[in-house]
Amino acid sequence: MSDQLPSPDGSDGNGNGNGKKVYRDFQDITVRSVYAERRPSQLPDRDIGNPDHFYISEGGHGFKEAAGAPINPRAVSQAHTYYALRDPYTFSMKIRFEEAYRTDPVVRSAINKKAAFVLGKKLETIFDLVDTFVNPAEARSAMNILLSDQEITNAKRVIDRVDRRVNFQANLKAAFIQAKVYGRSVILVEAPEGGLPVKMKILSSKLLGQVKLHDASWELDQIQYNAVGVSDPTNFLNAEDIVYFTNCDYHVTPYTYLYGLSDIEAIAHISETNRILNEEDFKEMNYSMWSGFGLLKMPTIRNTAEIQSFLANFRPGRWTAISQDITAEVHELQKDLQSMLTERNENEKLILRCLAVPAAILGFEDIQNFATLQEVMLAWKESEVEEQRSWINSIVEPQWFDRLLVQILNVEDVDDLKVKIILAFEDIALENLKDKALAVIPLYEAGILPPEKVLEYLGFDDVADQIRLIQSKVDTAKRQVGQAVGEQLQKQPSPAQPTEDIQYPSTSGKGLLTQVETEKTMGPQPGTLGASTRKGGGPFLNLFASAAQE
Repeated sequence: MSDQLPSPDGSDGNGNGNGKKVYRDFQDITVRSVYAERRPSQLPDRDIGNPDHFYISEGGHGFKEAAGAPINPRAVSQAHTYYALRDPYTFSMKIRFEEAYRTDPVVRSAINKKAAFVLGKKLETIFDLVDTFVNPAEARSAMNILLSDQEITNAKRVIDRVDRRVNFQANLKAAFIQAKVYGRSVILVEAPEGGLPVKMKILSSKLLGQVKLHDASWELDQIQYNAVGVSDPTNFLNAEDIVYFTNCDYHVTPYTYLYGLSDIEAIAHISETNRILNEEDFKEMNYSMWSGFGLLKMPTIRNTAEIQSFLANFRPGRWTAISQDITAEVHELQKDLQSMLTERNENEKLILRCLAVPAAILGFEDIQNFATLQEVMLAWKESEVEEQRSWINSIVEPQWFDRLLVQILNVEDVDDLKVKIILAFEDIALENLKDKALAVIPLYEAGILPPEKVLEYLGFDDVADQIRLIQSKVDTAKRQVGQAVGEQLQKQPSPAQPTEDIQYPSTSGKGLLTQVETEKTMGPQPGTLGASTRKGGGPFLNLFASAAQE
């Protein structure tokens, strides 16, 4: 291929071409660390050059100004599509990441535990507002208006059914783990023409190839999947048919945007060191170095057959009598098992710190007491776990839920949606029941939380449902009592009220208050208002008592 830049008409500069896609080569770029410069044989080069990864279609402008230098993406803003990107990892590096996850128990357990805590016990879809409000009351009012729309609530039920059908939660967990191992992952979505998705397939990130961007927006256009062979240039997946995850995709290394970075890259060497200890050193130490070796010194003139016979009859752990002049010596090999165990232990802790996982959940319980551990876990949950959840929502919301909403609600543009759907994660409990109760019961006693919310927070959802059922029955009984009282009052004639029997308090309001207080302690006094109204019960109290008994 030629290094000559294409002309604005899409030709190669010599009049050849007809406006089709024109390719330009870049010189290979080799990135080496300071450590590699000092010890070049201990760290392989990382080739991030892109000799044939940059193409521009017709309509591009500003190419002459970019001659001899990397092309500025703004210079091709009117082109159709282009990509100038290169996978930061070679295939051999991906093999190293795969081996670290498969054969290092600490790496695999740390990533799996992180996925378990991030995704939680259960996933739920919830509504969220597209617009933001300064006043929380306005936000709640807007949400209530949207939830009253039957079409929107029906759309959520359809999405929940689609999630169950395609096994969304299991595929999401697999995509999360692969993104941490390789830096990116892809879920392939299969759907009939014009229909809702019927299946999800998690692809192998190890076989992902080039990324193709849209010209001006830098949005994902296509991604190559080498499912047939080592390199399949014809197998490109469209962005609308996949859910694409990229880990730590901050474009730190040039030309690697939308490729992501692997979490294992930083600890690959540490993992390999531990695997050498586990797979070779400790095995050899236990197999051939568990005891010392013996050295028998014999006279210089000795028959070789006699020596072989003596060695054949010599048995360890038994007494042996000899008449020859033989001296036996035992030698211990120099080995420091404890220091090797300490090295491995410290390497494992370093791996956990690099993967942002608390050491306690991987078996290092002796690091801190329970009180300190609880604070560490809560801090980890509020920082790392919540950040990972926000990252997941930033991917599945536009690439999965928005697409479903647009299709179900028959909306032309995603910007026309008035509501969005995000994932809500049910936390793995970090506190015990006692701590939860001590935190929430004062809020209930202060009248801030209703009893149903308290029971739900404590995990007694079934009891909360029972209370709601009982409350519903009580409300129904009250309504029935009220109706019965009203009917009886309508049937009975209104008796004349004798004015001479009414006794007013001797003083003003203070005397009335004194009378009420007296009735509270001593009961209604004869001739008082309380006695006249509560004497003998009456139909209302009788009906209410019968309803209470029921």
